[in-house]
Amino acid sequence: MNSILVRIPSFCIGNIGDKALIVTIKNIFKNYNLIIPQSEEELNSIKLDNIDFLIYFGNDCIAYYGISTNIIKKFLNNKKKVHIINTSWGNNHKSNNINFIKSIANDQNFHIYMRDKYSHELIQKDITFYNTPILTADLAFLCKKNDNNKIEELEDWINKNNTPIIGINTHYDFKEYNNNVRIEIQKFIINNKNKYKFLFIPHDSRKQEYEDLKKLQYSCGNIDGYTVTYLDPEYEKFITSRLYLVITGRMHLSILTIPNTIPSIAISYNGLKSIGTFSHWDLDNLVIEPQNIQKLSNLVEYIENNYKMIQDKINNKKEYVKELVNKQILI
Repeated sequence: MNSILVRIPSFCIGNIGDKALIVTIKNIFKNYNLIIPQSEEELNSIKLDNIDFLIYFGNDCIAYYGISTNIIKKFLNNKKKVHIINTSWGNNHKSNNINFIKSIANDQNFHIYMRDKYSHELIQKDITFYNTPILTADLAFLCKKNDNNKIEELEDWINKNNTPIIGINTHYDFKEYNNNVRIEIQKFIINNKNKYKFLFIPHDSRKQEYEDLKKLQYSCGNIDGYTVTYLDPEYEKFITSRLYLVITGRMHLSILTIPNTIPSIAISYNGLKSIGTFSHWDLDNLVIEPQNIQKLSNLVEYIENNYKMIQDKINNKKEYVKELVNKQILI
């Protein structure tokens, strides 16, 4: 059996989007021996003798955070392939990161896969590669959907009536716009409390999103709301299939929503990844910058008035997006 080393998105556990990616890659490569270290130390101690290649989740880290340079160099020095998948790029990347990628970009065993068209274009403006970067889409679009980890209390709340449900996720990563986003979402919920139920969906336990969303629910007064705990990603995808709309600051919540033919509004906060991801579906106009959050109500009204058209767009793009995602798993 072939062995593959996988560098997970983050060694700091708690993000549901990261968990969705790990669950998905395990499903895709279920016939392989996946070696998945849980720390940098464990990663760097791996012996390469019986490992075929490295799959490294690039995500935001390759551009904006840290890179596990030692393991990448170890593979390349041993003439083994490195596949940096699911990668974003932007204009505000770290100089150390771009210098490292430049130092290995001309190695014939180095391959990088960009998860949106903006990242794909921008990284090629900054760096010349031996192997041209491949345009893909986020791997979590292939995350499976099931109710194996069902929460009965949540199911009861969803099923108690036929009022349409809007999923809500927000956080405090919008920097100077944190309060604006919070106030505008609160105002939207209160103004629409007689029209919708609201499911508050935390997505990153490292940021105490559950506690923050619970406070948001209570601050909205007498609404029909429910704050769920952190969900298994495959069950979360099942739950989003039963919603009318999702409004979220975490991109992977949108990724676990849109394939269900359910519209999502993304509040962007980290580079171009949200608008790039939505562009795969021709839904760029459903991404809102935090400085423009006052347009939220108008955007929801647009979705209400064009719901069937948006669903048709999603359905028409499903095979295209699936083909894009598959470009980074046929390795």
